[in-house]
Amino acid sequence: MTMTFVWSGRLNQGRRATLAAMKADRTFQAPLVDAVLAGEIAAMWLLFRSAVPSRTRLRQVTQPVVILIGDDDLKTTGSSGWSAADTVLRWAEAVIVHAARGEAAHYVQAVELARTYRRVALVETASLAADDWIDAARAAGVERIMHIAPRGGVHPLGDGAHARRGERTLIFTPDGGVHEL
Repeated sequence: MTMTFVWSGRLNQGRRATLAAMKADRTFQAPLVDAVLAGEIAAMWLLFRSAVPSRTRLRQVTQPVVILIGDDDLKTTGSSGWSAADTVLRWAEAVIVHAARGEAAHYVQAVELARTYRRVALVETASLAADDWIDAARAAGVERIMHIAPRGGVHPLGDGAHARRGERTLIFTPDGGVHEL
């Protein structure tokens, strides 16, 4: 059994209530949740490191999709700790390695990438595992990788100080170039 949430198409009241609660708890994800509620995209939140989305189900979704991997808890493992890492990264047309505090603008970017490339993996991780996720995405053949990193520090800091730091966004291109937005 895959322990994930997938929302696409029509949303029943229970799923709408769950999304509303997520939006209230994690306000920075509001743009992503709003796009799901509006029926613009589908989203999957992987809840457990052992969860693996069904490849059949991934092929059936006709909307743009964002799959979110939450590797930014106190047990950050990098890609090797997630059973779904290889499946999700090989499926993705674009990957965001998000190693900074959450901001709504970052989730707007995820929605825009989904609209453009249709299959986006959004990896929320600690800065110490960001390079591992970038390497795993490259090894999976992903050409579009966005890295959102904390400016001048690490994430998470544990004391809330990261909320006072700005982030920088790096785009890794297929030719090995790195560009800062």
